Amino acid sequence: MRNLIGALSAAGVLNDLEAPSDLVAADGPPTETAILGADLAANDEREDYLRATLSTDGAGRPVATPFAKQDSSMLSRLAAADALIVRPPHAPPAAAGDSATIIPLSKDLAAI
Repeated sequence: MRNLIGALSAAGVLNDLEAPSDLVAADGPPTETAILGADLAANDEREDYLRATLSTDGAGRPVATPFAKQDSSMLSRLAAADALIVRPPHAPPAAAGDSATIIPLSKDLAAI
């Protein structure tokens, strides 16, 4: 259940893209590192969680490519997402090929 609440919170389904601390475990959801598959603009004052697809590059490293539109009302993007890219508050622009922190999303309901 914690994974579901954390993923929905992180994806912006709960509380307009802000992760409510009372719904997410203190240690947060598990994160990994991936290569960005597209450039990202600088972030504003909020921590954002960008819906993304995962693939691998020629060296077998995970590549997280964000969807072009990230509006919180676009639940089809959340359903299609393999991961969330974590963007800290005031993060500078990031280029494709840079490292990024991601939260992998399970499509297996048994894992929830």
